[in-house]
Amino acid sequence: MDTIEKINSGIMEMEAMIASRVGNYLKYGKIDLKSFSSELEWFLTWRIKLEDLSNRMWCDGVFDLKIKKLGRHAIDIAGMAYIGPESNAGILYKSAISGKFKLSKNNKFIENYVVQVNANDRLYDLSKTA
Repeated sequence: MDTIEKINSGIMEMEAMIASRVGNYLKYGKIDLKSFSSELEWFLTWRIKLEDLSNRMWCDGVFDLKIKKLGRHAIDIAGMAYIGPESNAGILYKSAISGKFKLSKNNKFIENYVVQVNANDRLYDLSKTA
């Protein structure tokens, strides 16, 4: 069983990877969607665990991802993900995801984010504020 410290460590690691990828996208206008989708998958896997520690969920893939710049420091995302309970890897729900990531003024770290995941009619509101 994952401890809160391990979960938070996983979230921080994935936030750093996402910040780096998004920062490059904002600077150069190009992004490797396959790599970003994989990083987002791991981010969601760690982040969604905090929503219900007794019934932990996980992400088994992000697909149909669309990204849009929102100024010089933020992006909007929309796509789909497979979300299911950790207790039964055979159950996966095709789930809509949407959200925004805002980076710091130097585009080096995530200042805040709001991501919504709708998995099997359960809405997960994942957020971080500065």
